[in-house]
Amino acid sequence: MIQSFKKLLLSGAVAILASSSAFAQGPVSGIAAQSNVNAAAGGAVFRTFDGRFEGIKGNPFFVNAWLPGSITIKKNNAGSTEEFKNLKVKYDVHGNQLAAVVPETKDTILINADVVSTFKVDMPLYNNLVEFRTFAEARALDPKLSSIFFAVLYDGNTKLVKGVSKRLVKADYKGAYSGGNAYDELVDETQYYLVTGKNMVKTKLTRKALLDAMPAQQEVLKAYIASQKLAMNSEADFIKVLTYRDSL
Repeated sequence: MIQSFKKLLLSGAVAILASSSAFAQGPVSGIAAQSNVNAAAGGAVFRTFDGRFEGIKGNPFFVNAWLPGSITIKKNNAGSTEEFKNLKVKYDVHGNQLAAVVPETKDTILINADVVSTFKVDMPLYNNLVEFRTFAEARALDPKLSSIFFAVLYDGNTKLVKGVSKRLVKADYKGAYSGGNAYDELVDETQYYLVTGKNMVKTKLTRKALLDAMPAQQEVLKAYIASQKLAMNSEADFIKVLTYRDSL
């Protein structure tokens, strides 16, 4: 796998992080030299971690932990891909880029999201690997969302996907006797969407939101929700109802 990563580095899609408080995992190997050569050559999509979140409360990640996973990279313009497994992965949702630890060298790399096809991570509280994808349908809601990776929580006829964004709240502290924040802070904002065919709609984890999104099956779904005594305020309840709907 290390040879594949060397090729990826030379493509300009990846940067080795020599040192940073957020990502540093070990000494930079000879692979870093190749990335530096690429940078000098003017790689169009080369990125480095610039420490822009130092001194800010909060973090820019979907989950602030190194999670086991894999990343599938787009190869040239031929439509082919290559999957890199056995990585430790973090998704920087604020900067829309992936950080990964290469197992052979313990180097930490930063990968531009625009060369990533999909990635999968073993997230806490989920039974299976969670796949992250972009959705072209998101452009109709907001053009900026078309390049964002969403966690696919249920992959059926109607998909339930989750997005996390970070809102930067600036410090506004004016003294001991006034309110306000003493530090700039990145605040989590979680959104859920239902994707059916080429249609993507924003939703909430409520009974009403789900039923409104599925008017043709409202009555049968109401009966199922009642029979299962579902509160409809959790991802698990939503997934259970969507699974039942797909069985009809």
